[in-house]
Amino acid sequence: MLYVGYLILAVLVVLFAVKCGDYVDLIDKKSNLSGAFIGGVILAAVTSLPELFTSLSATLWLHQPELVMGNIFGSNLFNLAVLGFLILISARKFLTAYVAASHRRVLGLCLAIYLLVAVYVWFCGGARWLSWIPTAAILFIYAYAIRDMSGDSGEEDEKEDNSPLTLRQVVIRFVIVAVCLVVASIIITQVSDKISDALSLGKTFAGALLLGVVTSLPELASCIVLLRRNNYNAMAGNLIGSCIFNCTIMSLCDIVTFSDPIYSNSGSSMLLIGCLVVSTLAAFCLLHEKKRDAARLPVTAVTTGVCVAAYLVFLIWGR
Repeated sequence: MLYVGYLILAVLVVLFAVKCGDYVDLIDKKSNLSGAFIGGVILAAVTSLPELFTSLSATLWLHQPELVMGNIFGSNLFNLAVLGFLILISARKFLTAYVAASHRRVLGLCLAIYLLVAVYVWFCGGARWLSWIPTAAILFIYAYAIRDMSGDSGEEDEKEDNSPLTLRQVVIRFVIVAVCLVVASIIITQVSDKISDALSLGKTFAGALLLGVVTSLPELASCIVLLRRNNYNAMAGNLIGSCIFNCTIMSLCDIVTFSDPIYSNSGSSMLLIGCLVVSTLAAFCLLHEKKRDAARLPVTAVTTGVCVAAYLVFLIWGR
């Protein structure tokens, strides 16, 4: 029954996320907000609500803070694998579609966060009294990223709106579905913790596998919706924006935790960070190649392949 409940909750998370993707695409068409801001901030924040509430649940109620880093960084690694896979299967359309330059800069900020956490864990051994350093830096970096994405006013593709719903109606429905998404994510945290204990999985690996994948299903489902509508800008913004938003969740959990460290210094966590750095660099190269007039399919295929391979490497050796 435990595994059946886990699967049912996962399906519900996907269904709610699909509707979120639908409504965000309509908001993009009906409002004057930039696609980079809608995908990178609004949709990213909503589809990252499962990460927020699962991480807070693991910290405050389950008292398993070591699940948090695996959940957050595992979600980010999965997001980049999704980005690589979706672009790989639609590479020709991607190379001709508009993608905001701010997405590359946000990837650079994510890379800085990963390296900062790696240095802190490696040299400080996850010392609790020094955790304010990466926590404060992450919050500052995210504030800068929001400003960057909201100010991106590049040329976007023409938007066609065929929906009879008004902007107000779309926003109300979007909020209702987002609340349902939150409730399902809170429940699935409890189930994931019980499964990890039943299977004797390490907490970091369990967080990356059970929580990291399931809480990233909203990003996957909503991005498939956006991909089918050729909205590559919002799709990339959702996945990349979710990555940096997830990092702020980790810093928030560190603030509300008074004893146990959030930033784990286990071998599994270091492998996870290493795979994240490689995947982020590949994604950055992918978007950098995208802006060139002579962007080539082989380069796109290699960089997207690295994003997917990095995730597989962690799944195989992360335990």
